[in-house]
Amino acid sequence: MPGVLWQRGSGKRPLRLIVVAPQPYKLSQQARTNYRDPAYLLTTDLKGSIQRSLQSYFDRWQIEINHREEKQWLGVGQAQVWSPKSVPRHPAFVVACYSLLLLAGLRAYGPGRTDAYLPLPKWRRSSRRPSLRDLLALLRKQISETCGSNGLPANFSKKLIRHAHT
Repeated sequence: MPGVLWQRGSGKRPLRLIVVAPQPYKLSQQARTNYRDPAYLLTTDLKGSIQRSLQSYFDRWQIEINHREEKQWLGVGQAQVWSPKSVPRHPAFVVACYSLLLLAGLRAYGPGRTDAYLPLPKWRRSSRRPSLRDLLALLRKQISETCGSNGLPANFSKKLIRHAHT
């Protein structure tokens, strides 16, 4: 619906209301079909494509998930750094590491879940996209498979001794 006005939100600026139909679901095969609540999107783009607006909304949701993972699992904003120069640099460094881990996962395994990842718990069987926890678990598994009991690669100590004698 174009030309919607929201007195407290946008004043006299016209908005466009997009209503996304509710998603049907069943609690079991025999149960009746239930519906989730519809989604309402307000946008200032009065003439643009509805598909583009919806895609932007879904992309924004992925960005919110990324922010949550960065804060919850990587501790962005909770660093205990000593140097005054480190304070503004640390969040950018952690986000860059997060991005590199996501890109490495995409390049190595593709955008979806494969058999390379650890099995999901029963309550999370429908996940299509690997989460940060999935990528970290896979990274830990690969490190433990390639490293010895001391956490270093198997031939690292031999190289270290050889370089110490030269």
